[in-house]
Amino acid sequence: STEQSCLLYVVYWSLQLPPICPDMSAAFAFCRNLETLHLGDLNTSRVTAMAGMFAQDSRLRELDVSGFDTSRVDDMNNMFASCSSLLELDVSRFDTSRVTDMSHMFESCQNILTLNVRGFNTEMVTDMRDLFADCISLDELDLSSWKTEKVSSMAEMFRNCRALKKLDLSGFDLSSVESMHSMFADCEQLTDIGVDPGSFGKGDTTDMYLNSGLAAK
Repeated sequence: STEQSCLLYVVYWSLQLPPICPDMSAAFAFCRNLETLHLGDLNTSRVTAMAGMFAQDSRLRELDVSGFDTSRVDDMNNMFASCSSLLELDVSRFDTSRVTDMSHMFESCQNILTLNVRGFNTEMVTDMRDLFADCISLDELDLSSWKTEKVSSMAEMFRNCRALKKLDLSGFDLSSVESMHSMFADCEQLTDIGVDPGSFGKGDTTDMYLNSGLAAK
């Protein structure tokens, strides 16, 4: 069964010291009855891919990844996607200096109020699509130090972040951006992004401010 497979994965990965396989993509994905997972001692020093690692773990309330060594990881797309029961998540010590894909990374983490990602090194990132989409409870986010000069897509990046009121995107470099489609769509309370919304946009900006607090600005 799926749950038996999940338990086997937990045991398997916990025994890899150091890990044999550098790809942990979807390692714990679709463990829909899993409620608690503490991986503080898991050796991830050789891991290069964590795409979808915990995706669709919809009942997961407690997840400890605070000790992860992510210094070699280049793919984090969908890593926590649809972890809709998570109340908090400590990724403050993640080394993201090699990451190129962060698309959908926190999408539909519906119960998380804050995320400390201000220390993320995003200099290599090219894809930020749906990064925080449907994080409907998220009311605080500091991206003021993020580097975005290589990002080509920011489409739906904050879509349906209903609780967000303010963002500082004044430092965002849009020189490589091709799509900002629906970037702030349905962000009903968002009224301040640190720059003039009328001059902030590049490439496909269709529905960029649709149903958001920025729509009339």
